[in-house]
Amino acid sequence: YQHLIDRGWRRSGNWMYQPVLDRTCCPPYTIRLDVHRFAPTKSQKKVERRLRAYLEGRIDEKGAPTNDDARDQPSTAVKTLTVTTRPSAFDEEEYRLWRRYQTRVHGDDPNENNELGYGRFLVDTPLRRRWVASPPSGFGSFHQQYRIDGKLVAVGVVDVLPYCLSSKYFFWDPDYAALSLGKLGVLREIEWVREASAHCPTLRYYYMGYYIHDCPKMRYKGEYKPSELRCAATGAWCDLD
Repeated sequence: YQHLIDRGWRRSGNWMYQPVLDRTCCPPYTIRLDVHRFAPTKSQKKVERRLRAYLEGRIDEKGAPTNDDARDQPSTAVKTLTVTTRPSAFDEEEYRLWRRYQTRVHGDDPNENNELGYGRFLVDTPLRRRWVASPPSGFGSFHQQYRIDGKLVAVGVVDVLPYCLSSKYFFWDPDYAALSLGKLGVLREIEWVREASAHCPTLRYYYMGYYIHDCPKMRYKGEYKPSELRCAATGAWCDLD
C-alpha cells in the first residue's frame, strides 16, 4: 500500500482507487509532509495554547473564560487529555460519536448513517498488522482515540506504513468545536510520526490524502509546511510553495 499511495492511490475501507486527473475539473494531488522539517505557524501554536487553557480550567469547552473561583482552584480544574492507538475495529462509542459529527458538522441525514456504512468506510481494511522493523504500534490500520478525563472527544483513523502515517479521517465531538480538535488532530498526528521515527527511521512522512487547490475544504492541508505534492506525470515530489 505504501507503493500505491506513492503512485497516487488511496483507500476507502477495503477498496483502492485512483482519480483520473485529466477527466476531473479539480485535480487532486497526493500531499505529504516531512515531519522533521515541519514548523508550526502562530495560528497552529494557538490551537495548542487554547487546549492547554481548557485543560487548566481557564476556559470552558465553548472557549469562554471560566469564573474566578475556578481559576483559583487549579488542582480541581485540571483535566487530562490522553491519546491511545488501537487496531481498527468496530467500537460502539466511536460509532455514536461519528454519527453526531456527521449530522451536526456535515449536515448528513442521520437515517443514512448506519453501522454498515460506518464499518465499510472507517473500520474495514485490507492491511494486515505487522511488526517487522516497525514502531511500537506495528504497521497496519488504527483508530487513535482522544479522551479528556475519560470522555471520548475525537477519533483519528490512520494507516501506519513503512514511510508514513496516512491520515484517513478524523471526527470529533461537536460540543468541543471551539477547541479546534480537527486542527489539533493534525498536530498530534505529526508529533506521533516524529516520536515513531525514533523506532523506525524510515517513517518520517505525514500524508493527508489529496490536496485540491480549488476546494476550500481540501486546501487547508497546504497550511502545514513545508508540504510536497506528487507530480502525476513524473512521480516526483515538488514543493507546494
